[in-house]
Amino acid sequence: MRTEAILLGSIGVLAETSDMQREAFNRAFAEADLDWRWTDEQYTALLERPGGLRRIEEYNRARGAHIDARAIHRRKTEIFNAALKDGVPLRPGVSDVVEAAWKAGVPVAVCSTTSPDTVELILARGRPGLPAGAIGFDGTRVADLRPKPAPDIWHAALDALGVPASRAVAVEDSPENAAAAREAGLRVVAFPGARHAHRAFPGAERIVTRLTPEALGLAEGPVPAG
Repeated sequence: MRTEAILLGSIGVLAETSDMQREAFNRAFAEADLDWRWTDEQYTALLERPGGLRRIEEYNRARGAHIDARAIHRRKTEIFNAALKDGVPLRPGVSDVVEAAWKAGVPVAVCSTTSPDTVELILARGRPGLPAGAIGFDGTRVADLRPKPAPDIWHAALDALGVPASRAVAVEDSPENAAAAREAGLRVVAFPGARHAHRAFPGAERIVTRLTPEALGLAEGPVPAG
């Protein structure tokens, strides 16, 4: 079945930023006078629950500190975005797929509820040559969407693009986000991030280590092995 829309499900699909984000969280905790410091192992486990704000809130439940979780999360985002200004490479094949979709007239959506600045910085610094307007829908700019695993972001993207779920493919980097896309009726290609490479992706059509037009149904040809 020909793909009529590609939904890139998170910034982790666009770029490998987990280490940068963990450090941004730890700096925000220190600035808030908290003695929290998430280790690499802790952060990998915490990523099994989508949403940075939710991670802070859930981590604090066992500690009972008096915190402003939203303020800490805002500060984390500021620190992270400042680091992104130095540039971060796009993950293998991302720019190829976006360009191929653009040439084929297939819309591409970013289905993340992170800040708009974050997505802009990743795309602008990661591949300055991407065509203007290559991203047909940016979920970061839609207000009042519940975070995943709620299906809001997927439904908003499909409605905006005028494409039924059965004719779109979602690309996700974690099993939790992939399951959310499946619940929304989407076909899913798993593109595991470094911290999810050891995990299973039930229901995914395929698991890849590089995005290609063929893997997403944009062109004829062999699909590369994961």
